Amino acid sequence: MPFAAPMDIEILALGGLSFKPTNEADQDIHLPLTTWLNRNSCAFDILHHLHVARAIAIAVRDYHDAGTSLQPNKMCTSNIFILDLADSGHQHCIIRLPPGACGGDTNTAAKNDTVEDLKDLGLVVSELFQAHIGANIHPSQSGGSETEIVRWVTDEDEDEQPRRRKKRVNRRGSDVDGLPLYLSSMISALSGGRYTNVKDVLSDLNAAITKHDIYFRQLSTNATFMELKGNLPNYYYGQQSALLVLMHSFHTVMTPGNQQSMMVAVTGAGGMGKTTLVNQLLKPLKEKHGYLISGKFDLVAGRDSIIFSAFDSFFETLLEEGGNDTKLMRLRKRINEVVGGFGVNVLAKSIPSLDKLVGDTFTKVQYNDHQGTVLQTRWQVLLCKLISAIADETNPIVLVLDDLQWADETSLELLEIIATDPDIKYCLCIGCYRDDDLCLTKDVANMFNGIKNHTSVMEINLGPLEKESVNNIISETFCFPPSLAEQLALVVFNKTAGAPMYVVNFLQSLCEEGLIRFNLTDRRWEYQIKGILLKELPEGVVQYLTSQMEKLPQSYRLVLKVAACLGHSFDYAIFQKAKVTTMINLEDLLPRVTSLGYIQESGTNHYTWVHDQIHQAALGLIPLESREAFHLLIGTKLLMNSPVAELEKSIFDIVALFSFGKRLLESDEQIYEVVDLILLAGETALSTSSFSSAAAYFLSGIDLLRDDCWDTRYNLSLKLHNAALEVLYAIGDFTTLRLLASEVLSFARNFDDKLTCYHHLVRCLVSARQSEEGLKTCILVLGELGETEGIAVGLGFTMNLSMYNILSGSLPTQLMDVIAWGHYKSTKMLLSKYSEEDILCLPRMVHERKLMAMEFLSLMVSSTNSGRPHLLAVVVCRMVKLTLEYGLCDSSACAFSAFGNMNVLIDQDFDKGHRYGQFACALLKRQNERNIYLARVFTHVYGFINVWKNPFQASLPKLLEGYDAGCIDGDMEYSYWQIQIYCALSLNSGEDLVKLQETAMKHAQRAMQHKQLTVANGIVTMLSAICELTCDASTRDVAYQAVLNCTEDTLYQQLTLSNEHRACVLICNKGKLVSILKGDIESAVKYYQASLNHPCGVTTSINLIMATFTDGLLAFICAQRHRRNEQDPLPSESVGLKAIKTMKHWVISSQWNFESKLFLLEAEAMILKGDHESSKEKYEASIKAARRSRFVHEEGFAFDRFGHFYLGRGREADAILQFNGAKKCYEKWGAVALVRHIEDKIDCLERSGLRRLAEQN
Repeated sequence: MPFAAPMDIEILALGGLSFKPTNEADQDIHLPLTTWLNRNSCAFDILHHLHVARAIAIAVRDYHDAGTSLQPNKMCTSNIFILDLADSGHQHCIIRLPPGACGGDTNTAAKNDTVEDLKDLGLVVSELFQAHIGANIHPSQSGGSETEIVRWVTDEDEDEQPRRRKKRVNRRGSDVDGLPLYLSSMISALSGGRYTNVKDVLSDLNAAITKHDIYFRQLSTNATFMELKGNLPNYYYGQQSALLVLMHSFHTVMTPGNQQSMMVAVTGAGGMGKTTLVNQLLKPLKEKHGYLISGKFDLVAGRDSIIFSAFDSFFETLLEEGGNDTKLMRLRKRINEVVGGFGVNVLAKSIPSLDKLVGDTFTKVQYNDHQGTVLQTRWQVLLCKLISAIADETNPIVLVLDDLQWADETSLELLEIIATDPDIKYCLCIGCYRDDDLCLTKDVANMFNGIKNHTSVMEINLGPLEKESVNNIISETFCFPPSLAEQLALVVFNKTAGAPMYVVNFLQSLCEEGLIRFNLTDRRWEYQIKGILLKELPEGVVQYLTSQMEKLPQSYRLVLKVAACLGHSFDYAIFQKAKVTTMINLEDLLPRVTSLGYIQESGTNHYTWVHDQIHQAALGLIPLESREAFHLLIGTKLLMNSPVAELEKSIFDIVALFSFGKRLLESDEQIYEVVDLILLAGETALSTSSFSSAAAYFLSGIDLLRDDCWDTRYNLSLKLHNAALEVLYAIGDFTTLRLLASEVLSFARNFDDKLTCYHHLVRCLVSARQSEEGLKTCILVLGELGETEGIAVGLGFTMNLSMYNILSGSLPTQLMDVIAWGHYKSTKMLLSKYSEEDILCLPRMVHERKLMAMEFLSLMVSSTNSGRPHLLAVVVCRMVKLTLEYGLCDSSACAFSAFGNMNVLIDQDFDKGHRYGQFACALLKRQNERNIYLARVFTHVYGFINVWKNPFQASLPKLLEGYDAGCIDGDMEYSYWQIQIYCALSLNSGEDLVKLQETAMKHAQRAMQHKQLTVANGIVTMLSAICELTCDASTRDVAYQAVLNCTEDTLYQQLTLSNEHRACVLICNKGKLVSILKGDIESAVKYYQASLNHPCGVTTSINLIMATFTDGLLAFICAQRHRRNEQDPLPSESVGLKAIKTMKHWVISSQWNFESKLFLLEAEAMILKGDHESSKEKYEASIKAARRSRFVHEEGFAFDRFGHFYLGRGREADAILQFNGAKKCYEKWGAVALVRHIEDKIDCLERSGLRRLAEQN
């Protein structure tokens, strides 16, 4: 606190707290500063001395705050006393002055004396440090003047130094040689009068103490500005709140045991420091032994390969660094376990270094792409598996993707899937993009909105730096006191508007131009403020950088021009081939240009622009009017210098250069030569599964074709269009695909040339749910392939019916039944002539037209599966017959598994259906290569057939295996269909509901990610049942809202309007089951009545089984109530009797699955007959059978119904006993809602019993 100091006393300052000594003893314990310096001369600690300097400055501040100043030359080391409290980290300081040594009034002269006090302070501080570094030269020996010493000043300031005290310049010219730069500048400023108050001195001393590692670091006196800046321990300035958010996200994701995923979106205009912010994670990531995987998008083609290239670079770096062999072996093992040999083979096409990492340690699985196309969903699934294999608690991952505003739709979709994949843990995804162009960022914003539906997204927006941050950059870079840097910081801030990149490059240019320079004589930095103020800068950082590059030698500028045309990054070998002149060896100049800081070497012989705006600035060196010609020139040189055998290595660069200058192509020969190159580039991109890039290449080639191309370049045109159709299907661009298909079908010269187009068109129509048009196209193609025969063959007679008659739906149902039955029976008769071994020994199908026919027939299976059971039967039978006649192919296994399901549905012949299912699996194993129909075969076998023979639980692991196979093969429809069956089968197998809820939620979200909306509806319906059983009754809509953002009623209405009857029946069956379990019979009846409105055709076996069981049970319960209430709306009692009859047939095939259900139905039927004793026996038998089958849910429900049986007989004690049995089973199942429901019934019965007992008493 300031106070009025008497003229004849000493002032004591202690760490900022000022007080007076109370007696002489207090004064005696303080040492003179000269003595203190001598005692500490052997163990010099600069931080210790800084604390002493601060204590002295505090004492001076207290004098000035009291309105007094010191007389000249009175403050010296002999008048300063120190009490060093090492334990507390503080120093006491006494300035002992004789009476009359203090000034009085604070007039102008006194203010000048205050400046003189600061100069004396500078002298003391100089002696404080120089005494211990061997540079303590007596001030009188220094020949320096005041203007020579103070260098960090403006030219004007130098001219305006006070002259009235010039006579003391030699004493003030304290020698600062050998001092650290920070202290040298500070002492010079004190001696030269640059400080006007002691508070600034204190502020700078505090900064020196708190940031001593920054201000006193070792620096080279000839270092460039970028070297100085790069030498900083922490060179991130401003945006501290953004840094806190980023660090919080990092530590949240990396917390051991954390199950929460998170995405960070970093936005801001160009040059705002997005990359610098993300780089702050490098240190904490290294401390956690984590991995950084980063990629940067560019405007050039090949953007969809950026993510894969990021992983390729990561593995390449990992191999180059070598290091811990145990760590690498552990990583290899994890990749093999999670991704598998097949997955590694697939991914290695896009990530070659992954193959190097895995090496020959593990078995690899060969595969063939289906019709040359590997669906992009395969890559999405496998990449997610790869990430989950790499990232774990001991080795977390930070995945950074920069410049998302230039990312293609495929990459954005992949990033969304990665960020929301529930199996990926300990992985922080960071997406950086510019938000100053709404057109570019619209897709990015939509992606982040999609991610927000599944996980947390932390948004960080970066803006310009504040003036204080600019000051810190200057101060810490040049090791200069902050208060002395304010003048320069203000000028820099005003000229650059605080844009971080602009600030840095502007300071760098000032150093290069000598406007900021290091004075070797005086060992401190100096700047010319007049020259800096006169500098005129362009408005944008790009234009400014271009202007700086224009000052370079012509040869350097040529290097920058060539490098700019090669894109954001380039290989040295490519740069060598781009010889635009023979006069200069540009490759020899590349290392020198790299040293300028515009380009950096990011790998072995690989170069990258430091920032995309620097890249744009280099492009600005090429005049706009000649930019196309310059690109064309480099492309031509690159093509000429690339041997044919090495053309694929540089094809992307060549095509990018030619595409930029394509407007200058004139002759047809030039154009078609470029088209050939574009076709090669597209095929090369496709070979690495870069579908979007391949599509961009093929479409750009089509745009270059002349109007008469189908006449003059027919083969090239057909090949280019077919290639484009293939990748357009892979990326899901069905609109463009149909437009191109229409052109091909119009100009193709024969049917064989149209086949490939038809194939992609039908697949497109099926995927787009335009099944009717897809079926018509299939029939057209099959007719051309000679497959109309046999469609009209029935039971020994011929009907003149075409496939169109069947397709139109105009034929009577009975006639359709006859047609389907005829094909089914004739196929069975044909199969009876073959043994399984005979079929397994059939040769491979080689007839090209029959192979194509099998392909189109398999596509028809997908279109007819849900709503055309008769046509489905015809198609499956035809596929079986073609296999027997022409040999085996990939889809043969699918045909036999589907035919086995027909045996189940039509004949209820479970044994034969099971046999055909197992035979289909044997066909899969027979092939050495992976069969892409595995998911379909497993759906038929384990989802439809095996549940009639084997325990429900036995199918569960196989369904998950089929799901994984379908994901890898890109067969997402059948993959998620198996998950729907898995959830339904698990629910009806008594699996743990808590675990099942987590599994169902995870896969429901994944189904939505992969746009499998129909199957997602089914999975969410099962999830809804689970949520209702595990939570309160009010949670029926929780699952629908969480995944589909709607209610059950809304979804049901939408499905009804779109005639999706199978999905509607699934909702009704779910509602019946849950309502009956909860005892809500009225709701169960409503669901039952609603189900009668939906003819569902082919449905899953488990859905059929549970519908039969719940309908029969509901019929009996309603019949029991009907005897007491004539107003109840009832299903007929005959429904229950029919269910018993059906169950008796089914139980012959599998007692495990059906016995407990049959006993329970019979128990309810016996009640209607009044046979209570038999009913009791059936309840007990049902409980035992359910326990044997490990159906804990059915055991609990049998106990529950048994309790109601006793309750109806008035035996409440027995009822409570049975209800307690139900409670234990439901607790084991995890059905919290049912446990509460049972507890309420028990509590009610116990209270009513107590009331009756009280009444009796």
